[in-house]
Amino acid sequence: MSMKLKSFSATDVGKKRDNNEDAYGFCVTSFGSLFIVCDGMGGHAAGERASAIAVKTIQEYFQSSEPNDVISVLTESIQHANRNIWEEARNSQDLAGMGTTCVLVFITKSGETYIAHVGDSRCYHLSQKGLLSVLTTDHSYVQFLIETGDVKPEDAFDHPAKNRILKALGIEADIKPTVTQEPLLFALGDLLLLCTDGLNDMLRDEEIRKILLQYQEAESQVTALISAALDAGGKDNVTVTIIQIEESPLANTESDKVLDIQTSKNKNLFGIFVFLFVFGLLAFFIYQGKFVRNEDEPIESKGQVQQENDSISRKDTFKIDSINEVQE
Repeated sequence: MSMKLKSFSATDVGKKRDNNEDAYGFCVTSFGSLFIVCDGMGGHAAGERASAIAVKTIQEYFQSSEPNDVISVLTESIQHANRNIWEEARNSQDLAGMGTTCVLVFITKSGETYIAHVGDSRCYHLSQKGLLSVLTTDHSYVQFLIETGDVKPEDAFDHPAKNRILKALGIEADIKPTVTQEPLLFALGDLLLLCTDGLNDMLRDEEIRKILLQYQEAESQVTALISAALDAGGKDNVTVTIIQIEESPLANTESDKVLDIQTSKNKNLFGIFVFLFVFGLLAFFIYQGKFVRNEDEPIESKGQVQQENDSISRKDTFKIDSINEVQE
């Protein structure tokens, strides 16, 4: 069975901004479907320009690439976009300091899903059982504090520095995006959500989950999420893309089980690595022990051997909505 996807995207300027610096994109290539969401920064025209460059560059890169290595294409497309933004900012004083986050989802015709991101734009997964999980890890100051144990995950939503990010396209000449190294496998009824922080800064994950479960159609889900973010304050531009999997080669498999299999596979690989490391370390010390003499032991013969990340402050009309049905 082939993949069949249904998606809908929309963006809103919010209640506090004068212009919309978010952007989103979608395209079908010879080897799968690409979805992009970006959140620009850098001032009135600069942020809008940066996110637009990112979407256009990444789309064009995918459409001109061969499907030999999806991970490499994801990485290179983002790096290419980063370079284009960085060079344009260098050549225009009005655009100096512009940048953008990005999150990409690419789903192959065989149903394998790859995710890449830079910054704090996110990708969520809602399973058939109604379980919501975040598939990306923010490149942000607060996430860094969580990882160092200085902030509890449950306190991140209300943290005063939650808008400070540690990575963005266009800030430096080179960038290293985070890309899934193994494909994720999702099944019939699964849903993926891409968004800028204008959504998850206004709504907690549980609120997002309840809204997604309340509606069946992708358009209704996107509209409801954006409306809820605006009702909660709408402090930033907000952009949402929903991808629904309507048909899948994994139609008879629950995605939770698929992810469990993948997790077990990764754990097994990790266990093998640890075993080999410990075994090698033990062999090293045994080997060393043959040549190390106790200092109190006299040398009896000539044959005996003696060995002695600046954080970036976030930036602080409704664009054309899009609805797409993809038959792979």
